[in-house]
This record gives sequence, structure tokens and C-alpha cells, in this order.
Amino acid sequence: MFVDRRAFLRSLGGALRDETAPLPPAARPAARLATADELTELVALSGLAARIEDVRALARVSVRLTPARQRTGSFLGGDADVAIGLGEVAQVAETWLPDSGVLWCFGDRVVVRDDRAQGAVPLSLSAERTLPRVWTAPVQELGLSEAETAGWEALRSRLAALQGVEAKAPDHVMRLLGYPEDRTGEMPALCEARARPAAPDPGAHVAAGRWRLLLQLPAGARERRFVWVPGHGELARAVAIVR
Repeated sequence: MFVDRRAFLRSLGGALRDETAPLPPAARPAARLATADELTELVALSGLAARIEDVRALARVSVRLTPARQRTGSFLGGDADVAIGLGEVAQVAETWLPDSGVLWCFGDRVVVRDDRAQGAVPLSLSAERTLPRVWTAPVQELGLSEAETAGWEALRSRLAALQGVEAKAPDHVMRLLGYPEDRTGEMPALCEARARPAAPDPGAHVAAGRWRLLLQLPAGARERRFVWVPGHGELARAVAIVR
């Protein structure tokens, strides 16, 4: 995969001062998007037939953003952190986002406009169906048995293999929607705390599914920017966390 090194560094807004430092390898694109029927088959194969509705409720489509050789309708860097052609998104997956216009992200300000996308590094888009890791709050709330816990991990591995991606995605993968590459699971509570600073215990008010990942992007040599939105479509209330 070709990556214009200097353009990529410029796209990070000067956050990477050492241009001699090696860049992380580009994460692989998804080979294809698993269908709902294929997910059902994998659930049964993993011994989770009794949990099919739970799996369906937690499965989310994610669009991987991968540096491209040729010009596309989506870009990393430049004046914005990222500009994503929503028409291109609609071609690879059905999501809750509009199917036209350009999604622009400027830190924690996210807007959809009709102007043409532009930026430093063109991006290709590929869709995958994702599930949260077994230790995350949504899965822990299911109260899985020991056998079901093992089955959940097996399901994630089988789903990833079917789509040609890693069961444990590398930290440097860029994505739109889905679940973040995160080791703590605390970001939804942090988003709620920022959104409701006057609440006595903001973390206690985090409703299941209230905060959803919108974007996962590079933010520096060893940092990433995670942009979250509450509910579906509340882009004006986006919260960005860099870590």
C-alpha cells in the first residue's frame, strides 16, 4: 500500500514533529462485509444460538479508512482532520449517516456539507461488521457464562476471518462508526461527563448505546482522536477524546 509519507505527516496538523520517525503500517482494508445471514450462521457455530438477539443488537457496521493510491472522494488531513464522501460510504454499507454530502471533522466539530471533499491523503473505504470485545460494558451486561464468553471470542475471530480483517484490530486502524480500539472502555463515561458537567455523577447517567463511535483517527505519533456522538445523527453534540 502506497502512502505519501510527507502528506501523511502534514495531515496530522504538525503533531508529528519528527519526520524521520517510522509511520505505523496501514491497516488492511476489509475484504467484504459479512451479511446478516452469515452472522447468524457464525453465532450458531460458536455455540451462541441462544444469544442471537443479543449479538444482533450489538453488531455494528464499521467503515475502514485506508490510504489510497488514487484520488477518491474522501481525504485525511488538510484543513480538516478528515473529509469523508458520504456517497462513497453508502456504496459500501448501509449506515445511519446521510447518503450524500461530505462529512467534515474539525476536532470535536462535525458537519455535513455539500462542498467537494479535499485533503492531504486520499482514503479508500471498506466495510466490516464488528462486535465489541468480551470485557466491554455492553457484553458484560449480558451476564455470559464461561462457555458463552469463550464462544463470544470465537465468534469475533470467525467474523473477522470471514471479512479478511484481524480479530484484534491494530491500534492504528482508522475507522468510521463501529467500535474503538480501546483498552479501558471508559470513553463513553468521559463523553457523558463533558456533555453534562453539572451532573453530580455523570458516569452514572450513561445509558446503554447512548454514545457511539463516529470516528477513530490519528492524532499524533502515539495518539489517536476518538470522536463520539450521542444517539444517531446528533453530530452537533460530538465529543472528541485524544489518547
